[in-house]
Amino acid sequence: MRYRINRLGGRSKQEKWILQAELFNEIHRWVRQAWPKIEKEGTDKAAAGRYYRTVRHFLKAAAQVWGDAWGNDNYMVTKPVTLKAMIRVCADLAAQDAEPEEGRIERWRERLEPWTDQARAFRSDGFYERFPAKGQIERVARIHRELARIAGIQTRGGQRKDAPSVGEG
Repeated sequence: MRYRINRLGGRSKQEKWILQAELFNEIHRWVRQAWPKIEKEGTDKAAAGRYYRTVRHFLKAAAQVWGDAWGNDNYMVTKPVTLKAMIRVCADLAAQDAEPEEGRIERWRERLEPWTDQARAFRSDGFYERFPAKGQIERVARIHRELARIAGIQTRGGQRKDAPSVGEG
């Protein structure tokens, strides 16, 4: 995400994917939910580095499976609503399969591979109709559940793998 985070929230002539505050809020949400485990493992720089690498590895794996849709303005894959949902999937996946760190990108790429077939659903045209919601908070939650379901990842909220998908139920 290098050069893709708008740190100041101001207008920039360069395309940015997500505001720093939005990204921070998703990471903070994860830390809040996982705090007992994090606190027990330690909260020093080394621990922060492990979590940073976890997110970095996840985003590298995600970029590989999304292929040409990643960073493409014709798709919503790297727009804030989807990036926030993907950070939630990252937290779910990390809770289940963070270790060993060695080989994690490849392992996670295999887990996320079903997303490759979903690029069409994430085209900008008609995206909001395919993921209807009352607002961004609800839409992020919906996309999170859908991406986790497609990849067979149990959400930390206990979402069943066989729950209805977009357009069902």
